[in-house]
Order: sequence, then C-alpha cells, then structure tokens
Amino acid sequence: MRFDSELLYTDTVRIIVKVNGWEGDKELGSSLAQGETVEIAEDKAINRLSKRLRLKLDLDENRLQELKPDDEIPKIDNISMDKIQDKQLTSETLIKNQVNLPKSTPNDWTEELYEYENEIKRISLEKKNEEQILSMILGYKNRAMITNYDDIILLIDILRRIPSDMNNIDIINSFQRENLIKKNNKILRELNWDIDMARGFLYNNFNLNSRAELDIKGLIEFNMMLEERAEN
Repeated sequence: MRFDSELLYTDTVRIIVKVNGWEGDKELGSSLAQGETVEIAEDKAINRLSKRLRLKLDLDENRLQELKPDDEIPKIDNISMDKIQDKQLTSETLIKNQVNLPKSTPNDWTEELYEYENEIKRISLEKKNEEQILSMILGYKNRAMITNYDDIILLIDILRRIPSDMNNIDIINSFQRENLIKKNNKILRELNWDIDMARGFLYNNFNLNSRAELDIKGLIEFNMMLEERAEN
C-alpha cells in the first residue's frame, strides 16, 4: 500500500494535510490531519487512515451481519467523516440539516475542512468553479486562503443546499446578484411579507435599510434566514 499526500490548508497557526491510501490503482480511502508542520500533519493523517483501514479489514473478516444491533464499533478519529462522505443527502435534508455558526472558534478545523471537501465532491464542483464561487462570495482566491472559521461553516451550509444534480454553470449563476435578488423576491412572496416587514427584518439582522447595501455574502445570508422563516 502506498500513501499520497496533499497540502490542503496552511496559515500561521495550523497546517492540514490530506493523505490517500492506494493498493495498486485502487483508492482505499483518505484522511485529514492537522499539525504544526507538514511532516507532523502527514504522519497523523497516515496513522488515522491506517487505523481506519485496519478496522474495516477486521469488520470484513468478522462479517458485518454477525454484529448485534447494540454493538458499537470502536471509535477512531474522523470516523464520523466517513459517514458524511457516504451519506446521500436528499433535497429535504439539504434544507433541514443546517449549520449554526459556532459560539467559539476551535483550534482544529480538520473535520470542517473534510466536510467542506465532501460537499464539493457531492455536487461535483470543479476546482476552477469552486475558486470562482469563493471569490464571488468571500473574496478568496482559493480554499487555502480561508482564515475565518465562520466562513468555512457558512460555506458548508451553502453547499449543503445545492442539489447534487445541479450543473456547475447553474451553481455559479445562482450566486449572481440578480439571481439572488430574484430568489429573495420569491421567498418574500412565499412569506407574504410587504416591504415594511422585509425592511424591518433586514434592519434587525444587518442594521441596513435596503438590501441594495448587501454584498453577495450578505444577500446569501439574508436569503438563508428568510428560508428558515419560511420553513417555520
């Protein structure tokens, strides 16, 4: 078995590396880890992936059907991320399973970046289109420049709402200002809100008097808040 490493993220306090395990031409799995240096992060990722593959081998040998319903598989780092990768999100889940912004910023972003990457894969978003969307919404050239934890959480929330069968061009177009405004109008009609109600909601949440003052990120967040109101 061989391991391939990829540097996913780096800033002044953290380095995150992704490791893929291969047996010949067959990819066995992947893992992410964070460390103070590339070498430390890579060693952690290899160790995590090795443990995960050993666990899978053990379960295969013992036959999964022989496990009792109440039996628990021993927990290892990032095993929950495998479940996220394998889970097929329905359109209902995309709306209801929403991320709330954290009250505090954790030191380790590994799981969040792994979830972000899995959402990118789920919607088959090409790298150039991902970078275009990052630039449109947050002004980042690529994911390695994301330094704000709230931004990565917001991106995950945004990506979760995108249907898996939506093509890349339509995804990009959905973040154009004029299309965000059209979506905003549609949600307001569904809520049966007049101008005064919409303006009051905008002022209470953004301290602004007009949505014309919102940037792309603000319009997306505004629409997401209104969607939550429409769901309730």
